[in-house]
Amino acid sequence: MISRIRDRVSDRPAEAESERRPPLLPRLRAGLTKPVDSAGLAIVRMGVGSMIAWEVWREIDSELLWTDYIEPVYHFRWSLFEWVHPLPGVWIFVAFGILAAAGLLVAIGLFYRVAAAVMFLGITYYFLLDQARYLNHRYLACLLAFLLILMPAHASYSIDARRTPWVRTRTMPAWPLWLMRLQVGIPYFFGGIAKLNFDWLVRTEPLATWLRERMDFPVIGRFFADDIFIRLLAWGSTALDLFVVFLLLYKRTRAIGYALAVMFHFMNSRLFNIGIFPWTMILVTTIFFEPDWPRRMGAALRRGRAAVRVVIGAAFLVGFFIGGFLPLTFSAIRALIGGFGVAVAVFHLMPERLREEAAVAQVRRAEPSPWRRFTFSRRLAWFLAIWTGVQLLVPFRHFVIPGNAHWTEEGNRFSWHMLLRQKRGEVAFIVTDPATGHTGAAEEVDELLTAYQRWKMEQTPDMIVQFAHHLEDYYREVHGFGDLEIRLDSIQSLNGRIPQKYIDPDVDLTEIPIPYWPPGRWIVPLEPYE
Repeated sequence: MISRIRDRVSDRPAEAESERRPPLLPRLRAGLTKPVDSAGLAIVRMGVGSMIAWEVWREIDSELLWTDYIEPVYHFRWSLFEWVHPLPGVWIFVAFGILAAAGLLVAIGLFYRVAAAVMFLGITYYFLLDQARYLNHRYLACLLAFLLILMPAHASYSIDARRTPWVRTRTMPAWPLWLMRLQVGIPYFFGGIAKLNFDWLVRTEPLATWLRERMDFPVIGRFFADDIFIRLLAWGSTALDLFVVFLLLYKRTRAIGYALAVMFHFMNSRLFNIGIFPWTMILVTTIFFEPDWPRRMGAALRRGRAAVRVVIGAAFLVGFFIGGFLPLTFSAIRALIGGFGVAVAVFHLMPERLREEAAVAQVRRAEPSPWRRFTFSRRLAWFLAIWTGVQLLVPFRHFVIPGNAHWTEEGNRFSWHMLLRQKRGEVAFIVTDPATGHTGAAEEVDELLTAYQRWKMEQTPDMIVQFAHHLEDYYREVHGFGDLEIRLDSIQSLNGRIPQKYIDPDVDLTEIPIPYWPPGRWIVPLEPYE
């Protein structure tokens, strides 16, 4: 009788099974509130905090803080944040010192919530000081710092967890894990989308130009003049950016994806001057591993086979050497991060039977209390939906703006367009006094801007307009002029193309509003490549 009932149940159509599945939204809510280990997020917390502190130290140690923010007499402002100015004198060093201290407190997990909020405000202030200093990795640091305020990233491996029992827990809801994975994965994926253009894939520019200037790269540098090798790198980097997130999301390819990402960031650290970005990504990309991976790796190192410890130790030494000595200058921090990245990759590439022998029992013993159930509020749902929508839509906005974004720069920022353009040219501001009809070139540009500011301004139309307005104000205040007409005589070359006119020389830049609504009709369209 029982066997007949079983046969009938097994013969029921698949449609009946699907009807019993809960709707999508309840399943999504259950997935986002599922209890997961908090150890993996703690590693990201330590990585973000320490990298922000290191970034501040680099600015102070190299005297860039003085030359970039104190010496310049003019700073390019962000719309809506024109009120943000560098603090005078020693106070800017105090502000940056507080930011560095907040980063270190976040890294060690002490006074975490307050430190995370201060770190976010500090890195955002740093980011907003000068539009000419826009860097993708500082934008990413602002986003990650904000998200850490909302997440229980101090539940493991923190001083707060040691001294406050209610903070210490191995469990957290899954939504912080997935939100952080989304934020870390976005620069990869949209960086790959940005590479799907004619210059990068067909002309292999500006990559070819940069590689030929860096033929001192160890081992493979002698191939940097070979067109086939350059094309392989251009297409390979595009494929890596586009697909590495999917490799990281799939358990069987996760370790391979992470190893490829580590090698990719090692190469970028030598080829390009992109600061902390590759090292930050090595640390935060670990969020794609199973959330309890630090406990398992620690248990394997403490109680696993001797061969496992030797292999992981050797991997760390290899990564330490590459991270420390592959960049042009040695840094102990880069060396440690390199060792960490290679060790983590090798641990996950090892056969599961070897690396999990001691880890499973150790991880189970580490759990002091049963897993908790977590709720999912309506406000949290709205926040996740809005944040995700903004992060996914903003990088696509340049597709609805006419023109080549690498030429016009419209929609280029906040879209993860990294190392895809090289502009070379000359500009001259032509000032006309309508009252007298006198016309001449502005000679005070080099007095008002640093060499770096001028270089960035010359290739960025909205900064050109902003400076034209400032130049008019300068002549009015210093020389007593009335309304002036300011035009631009400009020639630019994009990625090795033939130089051409950049800004319409007949347009009075002071008549263009700040901010203007793209597209800027006064930007001369990029001529077809011949």
